[in-house]
Amino acid sequence: MKGEEYIGSQIRDRSWNKTRRVSGVISAGFFLVTVAVSVLTFAGSPALARTVHVPGGSATIQAGIDGTVHGDTVLVADGVYTGEGNRNLDFLGKAIVVRSENGPEVTVISAGNSGRGVNFISGEDLASRLEGFTIRYGKADNGGGIYISDSSPVIDGCVILGNRASHCGGGIYCNNSSPWIMNCTITENLAQDAVFENASGGGICGHNSSLTVKNCTISRNQTNATPHSPNPYDESVGGGIHCSGSYIDNCHIHGNTAGGTGGGITCSYSTITNCLIIGNGTNRESSAGGGVACEYTKISHSLVIENGAADGPGGGILCGDSTTIIHCVLSKNAHGYGSYGGGICAVFSASPVIKNCIIRENHGEEIATNTGEAVVSFSNIENGWPGEGNVDVDPLFRDPENGDYHLMAIYCGDPYDSPCIDAGHPDSLDSMMDCWHGLGTERADMGAYGGGNTGWPTSVMELNESHSVSPKEFGLYQNYPNPFNSQTEIGYYLARSEIVTLSIFNIRGQLVATLTDGFQEAGSHHVTWYARGLSSGIYFARLEAGGNGTTIKMILLK
Repeated sequence: MKGEEYIGSQIRDRSWNKTRRVSGVISAGFFLVTVAVSVLTFAGSPALARTVHVPGGSATIQAGIDGTVHGDTVLVADGVYTGEGNRNLDFLGKAIVVRSENGPEVTVISAGNSGRGVNFISGEDLASRLEGFTIRYGKADNGGGIYISDSSPVIDGCVILGNRASHCGGGIYCNNSSPWIMNCTITENLAQDAVFENASGGGICGHNSSLTVKNCTISRNQTNATPHSPNPYDESVGGGIHCSGSYIDNCHIHGNTAGGTGGGITCSYSTITNCLIIGNGTNRESSAGGGVACEYTKISHSLVIENGAADGPGGGILCGDSTTIIHCVLSKNAHGYGSYGGGICAVFSASPVIKNCIIRENHGEEIATNTGEAVVSFSNIENGWPGEGNVDVDPLFRDPENGDYHLMAIYCGDPYDSPCIDAGHPDSLDSMMDCWHGLGTERADMGAYGGGNTGWPTSVMELNESHSVSPKEFGLYQNYPNPFNSQTEIGYYLARSEIVTLSIFNIRGQLVATLTDGFQEAGSHHVTWYARGLSSGIYFARLEAGGNGTTIKMILLK
């Protein structure tokens, strides 16, 4: 029971029994591929797709996979699965779904430090899906938990916990692949290289791969040389993620550590958007880039907060050539002793483009460059910075001490109006106008919440749907205030009239309240949740209507 409680403490509420039936259409293209695979399977096979039960129909998970054909599902009952047939699992190139019945809290693949959990090595594509497992205690040279090579599967709703690699990808390793990793918690994995001291990707490592990582929590992963190494210069990179050519969206990346560069993320030719990058760091001599180390990368609509480089530059972001940072907040990051660039450090001749950002209260220089020149505009930089539209004023965040970096607005119940409202680039417009996105007029605000972003605040709980919310689409808005004391308001929008359910769950997935359950007209709706009698903690509001569903995280503080 103690082990089960520990696993449960690592994961987010999945509302699993209510949401696992929702079909995960990743994109229009993926939907067409899935339909095409289903049609071909039906046409070429005398039987419809089957469900193979483990352990009911097959003794082990691998036996279940072995007995499937394209289009089948392996449905795995609750339990901890160990030993031969339940580790080093191989999808064998099949377009199948391997799914737990009741989610990762109660369905565990434990490799016992004798091999890894799962392999995708036979050209699997997006029709091959692994859903709802905890993968723990795997050990291998690359990819302690999951190994993906020349394949592009979907990993959905899994917990990747306590795995180890002796080179790259403590949790997940990808080589020449394009997987989708979504709605996962990847935590406490380790990549540690005892020979070359250049391990990479404590949580996820992508080599010659294009990753899509959405709606994930990536926390407390590490990459470093062996302890007490005689070499003080650790070349290990990417405590949380190491990748290139990848897309990281709506993720919470916190508490990761790299011995060398990029405590949270090391990447190139990538996009990072709608992310919380908090409390990551590097911990060896000459290490740099506490939050992110990147080149040829765009970072947008993200919070980069309280990251640190132990003995080098770039507490928040260490950037190389062609880095663009738009609509971000960087605060309380720190460079190493005697170094520079607490917020942002541009190395060598790099000249980052910084626009519509708020960069304040970092240790040391807010922005530091070497031989290049940062191009900064319409941003709020402490101690000032030359450039069009730049200011140096208190941004009046709502509650930064508790992690709320929204701008104050009187009409939202705050005591003041932030000077950063409508202060972004004149050609940048707010796509969403409410107290949690754009404020004032349509001109973009500085900071993480204005501009073209409709997906912020991040919700790492969204399941199998776009997190974009616009006034013409189905969507659930972040509650306000958040955190809250005893009551909070939750808003949502219905594109059509239909039956609606709005439910509240606690961190263990238990239903604590149903706020709406019945037919409602199309349009905007608001409901007040009175949380009397409930203890402080994290709660989740889940909106379901017409086959769609979305979830937000709320914090009750008493």
